[in-house]
Amino acid sequence: MADTDTNANEASTSSPEETHPTDIVLQARRVFAEYDLNAILHQRIFNRRQSLILILGVVAVLLALSQTEFIGTEPPLTPERVESLNASIQEAEASLAGLSGSARETVQAEINEQKGQLRLHAYYNWMRYGIIIVPILISILIAVSNKLKAGSKWILLRSAAESVKREIFLYRTSAGLYHPSALKKDITKDIRLADQLKTISDRLMKTVANEAGIERYKPSKEADDAIFVKPGTIATASEYINVRLDDQIEFFSTRTDNMGLRLKYLQWLIYISGGVGTFLAAIGLEIWVALTTALGTAFVTYLEYRQTENTLLLYNQVSSELRNLKNWWLALSPTERESDINKNLLVQQSEDILMNEQAGWVKNMTDAMAQLQAKQEKEKEDQLDHNALLKQIKQLKEDTKAKKQATEKLMQEMKSLLEDEDG
Repeated sequence: MADTDTNANEASTSSPEETHPTDIVLQARRVFAEYDLNAILHQRIFNRRQSLILILGVVAVLLALSQTEFIGTEPPLTPERVESLNASIQEAEASLAGLSGSARETVQAEINEQKGQLRLHAYYNWMRYGIIIVPILISILIAVSNKLKAGSKWILLRSAAESVKREIFLYRTSAGLYHPSALKKDITKDIRLADQLKTISDRLMKTVANEAGIERYKPSKEADDAIFVKPGTIATASEYINVRLDDQIEFFSTRTDNMGLRLKYLQWLIYISGGVGTFLAAIGLEIWVALTTALGTAFVTYLEYRQTENTLLLYNQVSSELRNLKNWWLALSPTERESDINKNLLVQQSEDILMNEQAGWVKNMTDAMAQLQAKQEKEKEDQLDHNALLKQIKQLKEDTKAKKQATEKLMQEMKSLLEDEDG
């Protein structure tokens, strides 16, 4: 359970044979809550920044295309002409009072035409400012995102939170490192849990997660009771299945359904963008292909940095493995289910499956973050050159015009040949 907030289903589940938590268990639950809280905060910050970068990228292309196609890359009016039009409008408006009939309508039409020229000039200026400002904003967002590394911090904090949760469940079931056979004389379960928490914390503090302020968890009875599952021991394997295994199976099943729908819709949008671009090129509107390409690129980038496809495959695999493990347990006889060895095996294998899922998700997301940062660093330089896109669009327009002229010339030559043959 790596790519989301803490599982809400576990918040309301408690085992029948609860005991009051020791201080170390309560502390472990609070550590989990703190890591979980900060992982959610950094995830939201990262997603908002990346979404804004993608949206602004499309807006920048739209502004450049609109200016080139509808207004032009050169100012419609010179400063002298703007001043002259303003003076002419003021003079004409002053003369309206003494006019009537067709003369008044003629002067009013001239005023409207002159105001239309000024509005067109104003639109050009606003678009020009937008074409300059939007790429600068994109570059700033990219620089801030790559510097503050909210995405990397989210991944590291989520990984740490899930590691703490794993230790708590192993502790509560006396499985794995907390099984009596794994404990030495001078090492109790509490000491082992404290050591594991220290290892997780030390590992986290040696990463970029230590470069940001940590939002502190505010302990209270209400807040403590809301931390994924109430404290205490899990005496039987059935309790563990209810509290942990079933919850995770439901979580992964729900997430795969949602991610599958998201992947399908975005893939359709990518194909539609490509199809619209092909249609525009076919009807002689090649210049607008740049906009459909920008949209398609934005959708592809979203899927890449969210690792939607890889995460979906990983979640499906984990869900299947957890179901198979539960089926193995249900196939055991009542006597075999009472075995402490089988209970320990159930818990250990369940937590190992979840740990492997977490490790796979962290690797996929870390690689995606590195690729995204490298790609955005390269794009940042291009964004700062706000004339580059205009030059590309202007060249595309000239190429389109040249192709159109060549096609018309070819058609004319073919027509002449046909006329000669008929003659």
